[in-house]
Amino acid sequence: MLDNLIRVLEAHSMNIVVKISDNGNQHEQALRFTAISKHFNEFIGGFVMLSDSEEARQEVLKFCRKVSCPIIFMDVRPFDKEYFYPTEMYPADDP
Repeated sequence: MLDNLIRVLEAHSMNIVVKISDNGNQHEQALRFTAISKHFNEFIGGFVMLSDSEEARQEVLKFCRKVSCPIIFMDVRPFDKEYFYPTEMYPADDP
């Protein structure tokens, strides 16, 4: 999935930065969110693959509110119900 995403974005002359956690643990993912949010003005949007949606909810909320750009969740919905999403967050399969 990631290879296809990179290929499509590069075909449209868009640069992509990939940050992958070595072991997928929640703490490391939170650290990556923090590091990226410090440079959010360098990005026009993001694609996120969560390691664990249950544990990630608060970190996802903080991250999305800090970056204020579109974030697409690729494999896991961080929230069960649509009304839990802040207005600036949209799951990938919603219109």
